[in-house]
Amino acid sequence: MAKYTKEDIIVRAKELAKMISETEEVDFFKRAEAQINEKQKNPPKDY
Repeated sequence: MAKYTKEDIIVRAKELAKMISETEEVDFFKRAEAQINEKQKNPPKDY
């Protein structure tokens, strides 16, 4: 079984995080969150 240093794990974790952040699914949720935040800042005026 291979032994990994803390630094090896951190480097690999950052690579994986970058890969995950670039998926279509994450992009979809980022856009949805941006829309929600925008609506909370500027709620519709229904009166």
